[in-house]
Amino acid sequence: MHHRRFTLIEILTVIIIIMILMGIALGVTHLVGIKADTTKCESQIEAMKIALGQYYADVGYYPEQGTAGTVNQTWLEANIGNFIDFNGAPFSNNYHDPWGNDFNYESPGTMNGSKYDLWSMGQDGKHGDGGSAVTDAQTATANNSDDITNWKRN
Repeated sequence: MHHRRFTLIEILTVIIIIMILMGIALGVTHLVGIKADTTKCESQIEAMKIALGQYYADVGYYPEQGTAGTVNQTWLEANIGNFIDFNGAPFSNNYHDPWGNDFNYESPGTMNGSKYDLWSMGQDGKHGDGGSAVTDAQTATANNSDDITNWKRN
């Protein structure tokens, strides 16, 4: 019985094909993770929007913005803690966005007029198009931004 031996070119070709397939699989996995984080952040903003709506219904105005416009655990508990429910999970697991940043809140809002602006700076942790962090909500509207907001972009 004759055994066929593989040439170096054939072995390298198979290795290259396997590496390409692994690269594609890792890329898809990374994109799925980004989408999951974005969806989680959108859900957190929706929960805070509901709580802010209930706050407004009770007291007739939206709460003042937090220190430097950020929404941290202390601000959440003091202002909308009685109105928000993260499916039974404690605030400590939810007051940061999926990338570990505080949410941002501005009242009255620049983008929502007499209401409020609520947003996450997204994966890059910077306002707007990735420039330096600022407190101006207008910067957060850049079309190429990864910010996740409670207002509709143009």
